[in-house]
Amino acid sequence: MWGVDDGGVRERDLYGGIFLLAVGVSVVVLVGWGTGLANELAGVGSFILTAVAAVPAIAAWRRDTESKRRNGSRTGNAGAVDVDALVNLGRMAKNQGRLDEAEQWFRKAADTGHTGAMVDLGLLLQMRGDLADAEEWFRKAADAGDDWGMQCLGGLLRNRGDIDDAEKWYRKSAGDGHTGAMVDLGLLLRDHRDDLDGAEEWLRKGADAGNGWGMHNLGRLLRDRED
Repeated sequence: MWGVDDGGVRERDLYGGIFLLAVGVSVVVLVGWGTGLANELAGVGSFILTAVAAVPAIAAWRRDTESKRRNGSRTGNAGAVDVDALVNLGRMAKNQGRLDEAEQWFRKAADTGHTGAMVDLGLLLQMRGDLADAEEWFRKAADAGDDWGMQCLGGLLRNRGDIDDAEKWYRKSAGDGHTGAMVDLGLLLRDHRDDLDGAEEWLRKGADAGNGWGMHNLGRLLRDRED
């Protein structure tokens, strides 16, 4: 009947502590009956009764959490929530300038097949100048169908001068609805293909989907075409 939660605290210990607190408050209320203090402590007593009623649910939740944690440890498999936590730890470390730590967390998550972590890892490697490894991780994410990975791969290839390959990946990502890739494709068509009609088409799609960068570049293109 009395389960042990993950902190080693039993339900009866929780009940016991709340019971003693309730007794103490009751004594003070009786001694100071009719005073403002008594009225305030009466409210505290009501809160304690609510807490007592919640103890079984709290203890059950903690037992369930511990059970899931132990089962995960035995199987050695990280669930989706755990992988997302790894990614978030990596992003927090990156934002704080702890790049080595961020890379470790991103690699752990990417090794489980998390495509978002693959892209995050690629971006970090790209920032550090390791373009070969960055491309490898972008490609893994892109090949797995991640539209953000496709866009980032397209950007890396464009910067390297591989315009045909960059256009291919931008089109794949834009076709999946990634508005950033729509804008990138429009800019590529404008700057490298001299295809202003195609550029306007994709910039307009990005703008119509609410992309601010698309709106800005569409406005510039329309202004320049009128001159």
